[in-house]
Order: sequence, then C-alpha cells, then structure tokens
Amino acid sequence: MATPAPRLGALVFTVAALALLAVLATLPPTGFFSADSGPKYWQCVAFAEGEGWPRGFDYPARDLDPERRHIPPFTAPIGDRLVSIYPVLFPLLAAVPELAAGDRALRLLPWLAALAAAWATGRLASALRGDSLTWPGAAAALAATPLAFYALAVWEHSLAAAMVVAGLLLVVEGERDGARMPWRWGALGLMVGLGTWVRTEVVLVTPLLLLAAAWPHGPATRRAALALGGGCAMGLVGGAAVQVATVGRWLPLHVAYHAESSLRTHGFLASRLASLERWIAPHWSCGLAAALWLVALAITLCRPGSRSRAGEIAGIAAVAAAVAAATVVPAVRWLSGAAPTVAFPVSAPAATWIVLSALPVLLWGQPRAVLNDRCRVLLAAVAVCSIAAVFVARPVRSFEWGGRLFLTAVLLLLAVMASLPIADGPWRRLRRAAVVVAVATAVPVQALGLVLLRHGATTHQRIAVELLAFSEPDEPIVTDSYMLPLISGRGWWQRRFLYATGRPGVERLAASFAQHGVARWTYATLERGPTGVLEDGRVLVDADGRRWIPVLEEEREVRSERLRLVRFERRQPRPLAAGTQVR
Repeated sequence: MATPAPRLGALVFTVAALALLAVLATLPPTGFFSADSGPKYWQCVAFAEGEGWPRGFDYPARDLDPERRHIPPFTAPIGDRLVSIYPVLFPLLAAVPELAAGDRALRLLPWLAALAAAWATGRLASALRGDSLTWPGAAAALAATPLAFYALAVWEHSLAAAMVVAGLLLVVEGERDGARMPWRWGALGLMVGLGTWVRTEVVLVTPLLLLAAAWPHGPATRRAALALGGGCAMGLVGGAAVQVATVGRWLPLHVAYHAESSLRTHGFLASRLASLERWIAPHWSCGLAAALWLVALAITLCRPGSRSRAGEIAGIAAVAAAVAAATVVPAVRWLSGAAPTVAFPVSAPAATWIVLSALPVLLWGQPRAVLNDRCRVLLAAVAVCSIAAVFVARPVRSFEWGGRLFLTAVLLLLAVMASLPIADGPWRRLRRAAVVVAVATAVPVQALGLVLLRHGATTHQRIAVELLAFSEPDEPIVTDSYMLPLISGRGWWQRRFLYATGRPGVERLAASFAQHGVARWTYATLERGPTGVLEDGRVLVDADGRRWIPVLEEEREVRSERLRLVRFERRQPRPLAAGTQVR
C-alpha cells in the first residue's frame, strides 16, 4: 500500500485525534448513543462515588418493587442494590476519569483506547513490512474505520480492540526478530484473558492462538503455547477476581442472559444465517459489494488469478461497489424522502468494509512468500475466527455503526492491507487510484458515523430532559420502553423508574403505589400509542374502589423520536349509574 511521508501520517493522526476530542467536547456528558451504555454508566458512578464492596448502584423504586420484578433490562439485583450485567472492567477503569473530572470525562477512556488501538494497528503494519513507518497506518485506522465512532461511544469496543491488537503486536515483533519468545506469547495470552472481561467474545480466539503458538512442533513452540495458555489463564482468573471483589459474582451476568436467549432460539442455523444476512446485506447494495469483494478476494488469493486481468477487474469493481453502497445508494434514499437516520445507517456494513474493499487490489500481484507470510496469515486468521465465533455464539440482531462486534477484525485486516505495497504490473496507476479512492472515501463516511452518533446521543439526552420536566422529583415513572430508564443518566436517581411490559404489571404497580401513598405517577413510552399497555382500559381501579385516571396526556416530538406521556392521579370513587362498567 502506498504510504505518505512519515510527517504527513503523524500530522493526519494528530488532526484526527484532536477532531475526535473536539466532537467529544460537544456531546452531552450522559447522552448515550446506545441504551446499553446506561447500566455501565451507573456502574461506573457506583465505583467512583459509592462505598463498600461489592458495590452496586441504588434502586430508587425498591420500596415500590420489593421483589425486583420491574428493574430495567441489563441490570440485576445484588442485595438491596442493582448491578450491570456486563463485565465490570470497563466501568471500573472509566471510574478513574469519572472520579477525577465528572461525567464530562466519561468518554476519555474509549477515546484513549482508540488512540492506542490505532497506534498499535499502524505499528503492526510497519512490523509486517519490516520498517518503522507507523503513523500512516495509525492515521488510517483512526480516521477511516469505525474505530472513530467507538472512540466516542460510551462502549468498551475500542478498549477490547486495543488489548488484542497490542498483544498481537508483541508477538509479531518477536516473530520478526527471528526467535520465538515465550514471554511475548504469554503477554498476548494475558491481554486476551483480561480482554475477555472487557468484551466476552475476545476469549473465542484463544483456541486459534494456541494452535498458532504450537505450530510448527518443537521445543520453542511448546514453550510459546504454554506461555500463551498460562497468560490467558492468569488474565481470566484475575478478571474473575475483580468481578468477585467489585460485584460479588465471578461470571458476568450477561453470559447467562445471552446463553439462555440463544438456547431458546429455534433453528440454530437459520438464526445464525439471518444474523449474517442482516450484517452483510441489510440492503441489496451492501450485499452486492460484499459479494464482489469475496469474489475478488478468492480470485486474487488463488495462484492462477493472483496476476490475472480478471483479478484486477474484480478488485477495482469491489472498491467501486463498496464506495457506491456507502455513499451513493444512501444519498439517493435520502433524496427520495427517507430520513437520514434511516437512509444512512442501513449502509453501516459498507462503512465497515469500505477501506478494506481495497484489500484484493493490494493482494493482486504479490509474491507467494508475501501471501503465505506466517504473521500476515496469523492476523487474517484471527480476524476471520473472531467474526465466525461471534455468529456461532449467538444470534445478533443489532450491529450498530460499522459492525461493532468486528472492530478488532477490521483493524487486523487493515494492518495486513497497510503492509502491502502496490505490485508492479498492468494498470498499476488505476490500482493505486482505487486504493486512494477507498481510503479517501472512508474518511467522510466515518465522519458521517460521528454525525449519527451525535444525533443519537443528543436525542436520547433530550428525551431524558423532557421526561424529567414532565414529572416531579421522586415521582414513579412506569414505562414499557426498555430504553427510557437506561438513557436517563443521573435522572435515574431523581425519579423512580419501573419497567412493565403488560397490563398485569401496571396494575400490580398501581396497587403498590396506593399502598405507599403515592398520589400521582407517569406512564411513558416511545414505542406504542399514548396508552400503550393500557389499551384494554385506561382507568385502573384499586381494591378500595379508588381509581387511577389519566389527567394529562402529551406527545412530544424529540428529533426522530416521539415521546408519549400520561400522568395518572388517584381519585375518590364516584357513584356509577346502574349497568355502567368501569374501563
């Protein structure tokens, strides 16, 4: 891959890092793109501001829901408090900047992790080439891949990617020195073991790494495999110890949550194929781009096609299809009337692969020694294994921007790509132009991802503000929209959120309100009509004959969402005419 001067690469990396920091400063501190970030934020605050161990966060509505039937999704009870079901290492590390500078510093950990992951990717590419030119690859990783998006999301993807890529960097640099060093494989195992407590799917690459460490057979490889296994065991045990100390349970609760969900899913193969289709081809243009990319890759990797005109044509066509799927097609959808939040995210898979679409072009014409290089094969194998393992583990219904579960794979494949020069031969200038177009187009596409991230974060923050403005301090808020409690930020401690998805649950809560002297409460929803789960009757009658009746209803447009609010108050029973039924 053609590389610019080192100073230019360093300049681009620095500009990209500062641009991301500037965008970070404009985001609302507790505005989350994904509702899943809510429990992680509460857990982070508990670590930063709480006392005692194990440490959970308060459940303000526990007196109204003593059996914990109506806690928010992705949380679990521990004693009289709640904890996040996700691994604790990310919120525990994020508690350091949170404690030092408050909510505004919440995104510093993913931002710093993204910088480390990008630098490690660039260094990995330079190690594969055998030189010290790190910054061009690092700049491409930070500005032209979904790493830019996850640098600003309150999510652990950039941290997990940084740990895996840095661990592999140690091994690749050692292999390039010509002597297999067990301590480097042990460090990789430690990073993978600890990374499992950041993103659980990281552990799924361990069998492949053990095979790589043990091949070919010999004393050095046996020591490397033992070091890898020992390091991984140390990381896993250390992470489990942290889990026990901080939340009282060694296994992250989401493992059982997803395992139960996966086992209940009928049609194992059908559900996985549906997930694969949802990722590769949410729109026909993405499917076409993926198909052309796979064809070009297959032609280029086979010996007869590695220098053929068919390989060149297929590689250039793959770049053109990826660029069109990520830019032209969503722009046409937008101009045809689709909302930007609908028209552009559908091409998020194309946003993942747009920079990687140039990989077949760069593989074309390479000597077999380059294609069979042990380190390049290792990185490609880990990337493919990590993708396959995710689909085998469970059905995936949401990939967010650019396939969040595959960020590590993207960076590893980019490192391989950035290590390859443009081969000599026919159409060299055209092939070089295709690579430049892929990288140059990827940068504004990732910038679009930041626009959508900011839209989502500010929309969710605004929803939380509107909900708090409608209700009173300490007032119960009943909702059938799972995300409403999760995006409330510090509003979680200012109201009493209760999650109910059916009328029996609402009636049970209404009875509890009456017993505890609650005079009013709010029903809120994003996903259904104004009365949502109360469609069978909007008046609730207590055992003493008093009725909860809606006294105020509002619908508020909050950017691309519609927030529906109903205030209920308890009234004295009124005499009913003969034959009248209470609804």
